[in-house]
Amino acid sequence: GRDIDVACFQELGPSQAEAVRDLLPHGAMEPGSGRTRHHGMGIASREPLEVRKLPLDGRSAFLAKLPVEQWPELDGHIELLNVHVMVPVARRSLRAPMQRRRQVRQLLEHLDATPEQARLLLGDLNSTPLWPAYRALTSRLRDLHVEHAAGSGGKPRPTFGFWPGAPRWLRLDH
Repeated sequence: GRDIDVACFQELGPSQAEAVRDLLPHGAMEPGSGRTRHHGMGIASREPLEVRKLPLDGRSAFLAKLPVEQWPELDGHIELLNVHVMVPVARRSLRAPMQRRRQVRQLLEHLDATPEQARLLLGDLNSTPLWPAYRALTSRLRDLHVEHAAGSGGKPRPTFGFWPGAPRWLRLDH
């Protein structure tokens, strides 16, 4: 097993949330279900952790601060920002592309409001590294997947296949 202190989740379902709560009882978990099953989000922690929502168009992000008093191994407070950016196209919504642009713009406004804040942005960006949403966010943040892979002489592994169990072709999750 692994010693996990904090974990962020997107597309969180009720049974997954329950299993996570058994291991990481603190934080905030809001599983989705039915038609909103892909909207489930959460940040779970081994230690008490205050989680709040960062309102974004279409789907809010989850935000938590890891205070150095509670996490003494940190050099300073770290903000965790758990996001699930809307897909660029949606069969049921013609508004999806506009919501997505607004979501990314709102994330950038949050990042720009406190650029000195140490933070980790985690989540499903529904964006390959070639897409504008990814490029906009990485203009403010470093991609640790890329840095880690480069440090070991490789590339980040793809995260998305076109159907369950399919080979992974694209990296959408970061």
